[in-house]
Amino acid sequence: MSLEKHVNNSGFPLQLGLAHKIKSTASEHGWKVLYQEHSWKNVSEGGFIDLVLEDRYRTWLMNIECKRVLDTSWIFIVPPGKYSKHRHCKLWISCLSDKNLKCFNWVDIPVDPETYQAQFCVIPGQDKKARPMLERTAAAVVSSTEALAVEEASVLSEKYSNLRIYTNVIVTTANLKVCRVDPNKVDLVDGTLKEFLFEDVPFLRFRKQLSYNAVVNKEDSKEDSIRSLISQKENTVFIVQASEFIKFLKDIELPDNVRPYIENR
Repeated sequence: MSLEKHVNNSGFPLQLGLAHKIKSTASEHGWKVLYQEHSWKNVSEGGFIDLVLEDRYRTWLMNIECKRVLDTSWIFIVPPGKYSKHRHCKLWISCLSDKNLKCFNWVDIPVDPETYQAQFCVIPGQDKKARPMLERTAAAVVSSTEALAVEEASVLSEKYSNLRIYTNVIVTTANLKVCRVDPNKVDLVDGTLKEFLFEDVPFLRFRKQLSYNAVVNKEDSKEDSIRSLISQKENTVFIVQASEFIKFLKDIELPDNVRPYIENR
């Protein structure tokens, strides 16, 4: 293998190119690169965050993992009709009140734009016996976001505002496609579909049980505890096609006031 191929196969050119594009278009979207190759660690694992972006108000951050893949598509299975698109997603929110942490957890809030949301992803050529790559990567992003929030919590009031919001993002060179699947049309004899409807998308939400740090509230009933545990383990990771990432930065938007969602969680 040539030296050039070794460099390209590393994936670092994608990370460097994306950072450069973000910096050169900052006036269009208001985001800046805060960290590159930022180390993180929690009690069981650690690593490096490819890119951390910060918005112009120094309140909202994106934890970005870059994934370069070659000549492939990531196919996300979604339900048909109106249930396939969503506005809500899980964001980590650190919020101080009177110098005490009022909120330090994942919170479900609406974020524009509305996109498809999926919990199943088919990646051609992936080893069927191995743990799926996207789930592995997405879970690591969630863990590193939590670690970053813990790291910044001690200086929240000194360096930043009393509010800090974190978003999980995977940026990839894969083509992103959704496949609408009607469960009524699945052949239960061989487990296959006979009708398919595919659509190319620039980005979407991937929502699944990706977090390992869910805690059951002892005051909840057994049924409520199970429901709460399932909800806490769920998380949202935005999947964005690399060539569409600047559009994603321009389009993504929080509610004007997130505090009601913190208070009512």
